[in-house]
Amino acid sequence: MSLIGPFFRTLSGALLSFGLLVPRLCWADALDAQFLVTSEWLNINRSNAQLRVLDLRNSADYAAGHIDGAVSLPIERVFLNDNGKTLIAPLAQIKKAFSQAGIDETTLVAVYDAGEFLSAARVFWVFEVYGHARVVALDGGYAGWTQQQLPVSTTNVIPAPRNFVPTVKPNRLATKLTTRLAINQSNTVIIDARENTDYRGEKSTAQRYGHIPSAANIPVKETFEVVNGVKHLKSIAQLQQSYREIDPSKHVITYCNNGLASAGTYFNLRRMGIDAANYDGSWTEWANDRALPIVAPAQPPAPPSTSVGK
Repeated sequence: MSLIGPFFRTLSGALLSFGLLVPRLCWADALDAQFLVTSEWLNINRSNAQLRVLDLRNSADYAAGHIDGAVSLPIERVFLNDNGKTLIAPLAQIKKAFSQAGIDETTLVAVYDAGEFLSAARVFWVFEVYGHARVVALDGGYAGWTQQQLPVSTTNVIPAPRNFVPTVKPNRLATKLTTRLAINQSNTVIIDARENTDYRGEKSTAQRYGHIPSAANIPVKETFEVVNGVKHLKSIAQLQQSYREIDPSKHVITYCNNGLASAGTYFNLRRMGIDAANYDGSWTEWANDRALPIVAPAQPPAPPSTSVGK
């Protein structure tokens, strides 16, 4: 029996319990409904007290205009910068940020960014890592919202705090160790979400060039399409074609340079019902640790010149 039916029934029950509208969907789209929402759906439901809309852009952009009723939560509040690596924030920091945003275990959260979607996907992943399954992302982001001339505001929304209790889900967070072990595990697949040139080792953001052994290269940028100037995610049917070489019965670890693009891949896999984890240390952490194996190009690019005047 298809997993889509049970998943959609679970989602429908959750949304109905919040008094939120459940769109009429064919079974092919039902799984998508628990992850991705449209501007039309959000506009209808945004005033519901059980729905918290989070604007992930910086404070200045939020102040200049945001979705009416949205709460500002700049994405940097849920991450840490560790020697060039942008890593998921620890439990105490997450608890504080989400509680102050007016979120608890009963809240349905809708996240959006400027329209590039990767920030929204990354915070979606953070919620799942910390055990909050009631989260969706807005397709098209703020760019799609304003294109449709839907209500915006400059009012700073400060919600009443709630008590967010994180519950870590380790199967959603890949680490250097779990990724190293996955190289030789037949039940796990690694996806490199970077561009082909990064994968082949023609360029790199780290000290070494190439990719993690056994990783398949499926650039996340190929899973989007631009419609009337707004970036949208491709349909599940299109994604299934893009990821056709991936066995959906296996666990998948995604990585990129810094965990951002790979969060987009993580979101895509979750939309398709595939068990996945995001490696937020990604290539920056992996390639700078010379004890870890890589598949390097036969002839790495020459390092850029540091000569004065050149």
